[in-house]
Amino acid sequence: MNIMTINLSETALQIVLFQEQHGNLHFVKGVVHDFSGLGDIPDLLAQWENEDSRIILGIHPSLISMRELDIAISERKKARDILPLELEGDIALDGEELIFEALPFPNNTTLALWISQSRVAELIELFTKAGFEPEIVTSSFLNWKYLIPENITTNIALTDGTAVAIYNSNKEPLFYRALRSPEELSTTLTAVEFSRQIKAEKIFKFGEAGRTKDNILPLNEGLSTTFVNDNIASINLASAYAIAMASLEKDSINFRRGPLAFTKAVNRLKRKLLITAILGIAVILLIFAELGVRYYLTHKDANSVETSIKGIYKSIFPERTKPVDEVEEIKAEIKRLGGNTSQSALTPLLQIANIKGDGISGFYEINIENNQISGKGSAGSTEAVNQFKTSADKIFNNVTITDIKSHTDGSTGFSFQADLQGGNQ
Repeated sequence: MNIMTINLSETALQIVLFQEQHGNLHFVKGVVHDFSGLGDIPDLLAQWENEDSRIILGIHPSLISMRELDIAISERKKARDILPLELEGDIALDGEELIFEALPFPNNTTLALWISQSRVAELIELFTKAGFEPEIVTSSFLNWKYLIPENITTNIALTDGTAVAIYNSNKEPLFYRALRSPEELSTTLTAVEFSRQIKAEKIFKFGEAGRTKDNILPLNEGLSTTFVNDNIASINLASAYAIAMASLEKDSINFRRGPLAFTKAVNRLKRKLLITAILGIAVILLIFAELGVRYYLTHKDANSVETSIKGIYKSIFPERTKPVDEVEEIKAEIKRLGGNTSQSALTPLLQIANIKGDGISGFYEINIENNQISGKGSAGSTEAVNQFKTSADKIFNNVTITDIKSHTDGSTGFSFQADLQGGNQ
């Protein structure tokens, strides 16, 4: 599966493609495009191909409003339902015109996040028309916990120049703030230290801020593995990695919800389930069809055998018009005429009836005399006659087929003769 992150700043569009394999990300390619306005975005995206990737849009931190509330809500879903009520009267826009998200802080407080629904809808429409509909709309700085280096023992601040986030030694968030310029970082950290008693002992920079070459973010194992120890790419594209990892862990701060919720994946799943159901029904119908064909062929073979027996019966008893049990009557008549030879006389008759197959229409003359059986029959084709001879060779000796003639109705007449003694059974 491919994951494409699109980070939108005030003057640039960063597009990065990752490939997910067994729960790990692998960097494929990335680029940063400068632009003068949102109208340039479709032309920039036209240079890329959306190879059925999951699209994640990262918006600029300045678009998001934040406020820390003195309420402890560990479940983000529940917090999203409560925040509109908590902030009612404090926000200029109606709650129904906003999309809320929440982040629980370790000090029994909750960071409330909200953004204009119309603004998110505008961005979704812009990228969807360009063929890159975002599944998630987030902001990179809210997912920077995936950039925290290993073995951190104190509070740290992370920044890319557009925002700052402070985490404690347990990698829990303590503070988030958008920056109007990188120069605001120092004054923001000082203000937080004095007003909130939250001090960042170390500052790590990446992205645009990382170009200063001081306090560069140490690479954690995830970054090193994803970018194959490419330090430059890791620092420049760290925010993209954080967004992709959050989506992979199903932990994204996502402003695409409610009326704007992404339904393409659900619709795709519904189509797959529908196709599976249709295939399942088709398989069941094929099974029943096969059973029907088997029943038809079995019934046809049984009728063919019955027809052959009736033909033999009629040739033996031409004056009997209403037989009760043809086989038993034939056996009784043979017993009457031949005494102990009844079984030996009946056996070749039944064998002839069994081997005639679908290709033989019937026999209109059967003679058993001097340990030989002979007769005349009608077949659908010469090939059917040959098949009959092949089957007869397995039962009788010295089988011969003569008088093969094609009739005007398309049938083929033939005569046969074989020895009863020492058949190839």
